[in-house]
Amino acid sequence: MKIRLLKDAYLRTSAVKLEQKPFGVVFKGTVIDVLEEAVVGTSLKGNPIWYADRRGWFIWSGAAEVIEKEVSLSYLPIEDTANIKYLSEKSLEWYNNHKGLNWAIIRERIVDKIWQKKDLTGRGVRIAILDSGIDVMHPDLDPCIQAYGNFSVSNFATKKDILGSGTRMASIIAAQGRFKVTGVAPSAQLYVAKVMNFDHQIDPDSLISALKWSYQLKADIVLIGPNLHKDAFTSAQLDEMKQLVSTFSSLGTVFVSPSGNILTEVDEPSIFKTFKDVIIVGSHTFENTIQSFTYYGKEVDTFAPGERLLCAKQNGETGFLSGTKASAAFITGVLALMIQFAKESDLKLETIEWKKLVKECGIAVKESNSEISSTKRIFSSEKLLQLVERKLKEKNLLKRGS
Repeated sequence: MKIRLLKDAYLRTSAVKLEQKPFGVVFKGTVIDVLEEAVVGTSLKGNPIWYADRRGWFIWSGAAEVIEKEVSLSYLPIEDTANIKYLSEKSLEWYNNHKGLNWAIIRERIVDKIWQKKDLTGRGVRIAILDSGIDVMHPDLDPCIQAYGNFSVSNFATKKDILGSGTRMASIIAAQGRFKVTGVAPSAQLYVAKVMNFDHQIDPDSLISALKWSYQLKADIVLIGPNLHKDAFTSAQLDEMKQLVSTFSSLGTVFVSPSGNILTEVDEPSIFKTFKDVIIVGSHTFENTIQSFTYYGKEVDTFAPGERLLCAKQNGETGFLSGTKASAAFITGVLALMIQFAKESDLKLETIEWKKLVKECGIAVKESNSEISSTKRIFSSEKLLQLVERKLKEKNLLKRGS
């Protein structure tokens, strides 16, 4: 049986002991599979009937209605891209000479160690990208875009990706190499939310709405692109944002965010570095040195490749992206590969465990210059794979020959 939430409702582990703190929130409009037989529990507003799912989680019936079939989600449809299919003939050339692979994919041995040896390309992994939108007509991106939502509320609101950072990050993650760019996880499914417009204008309520949308879509990974200072939020907005991230993390969603591009450790470029459930990513160069403009405070969990990564641009073009958004996109792609591995091996890891593995897989590098003098940890895709395999061995889930 399916129910649809008529309003936001708590998710509880008991229908009787309501004094126990609820561990999550389900938002209005969400459709959920529940057991046919309802449960009689503690009465709320004169209604003691509760719905239970197969995991033993309960939702008060007064917040929901029974429906016959699942309703469609409220995202915008994607334009017909049939007119660009002719470009696929060029893809073979780019695959053969590796021009479509950025240097980090090649150096991290993702092609042979992960794609080929493990058959991991991000299949079945849902990634929500919350940033400036995406060029839905780009030949390297259109096959992997599953849904697009425009949450921007400014007077200049438009579906078009004006800034270009959303398109570039999306291509680093999952471009399919049909024209000029291949991403880290080319089989991953992208769900793109536009929350930014001209000159990085963003309303925190847009980001909150996009997060709820990501939850409805059951995203495995959410990449939060904007770097927002805490002063951009009201106290109510900040509390809601923290609750959303905490709730979704408890249900298995992995959050990634760039640390921000600044010059000193004193500045606070992004509020998300204070969220314990978000993986914060800094940027390093081809020479494995921390980029001078990346935020490098203690909250940064790891530093990933972020110097001139090959990517798709707006209007069907190709270019490069440098900085912490590039590095956060790269790690998002690698996490998609690892999450596919875990799913297909029946390995269930909590969000905080993924964050711990990302920190542990870092290779120590000594930084010493006028601004930075400390030991930083450089992200390693190969080492992360080894740590996931270790988890599988511990749980006796690793298949022979893997």
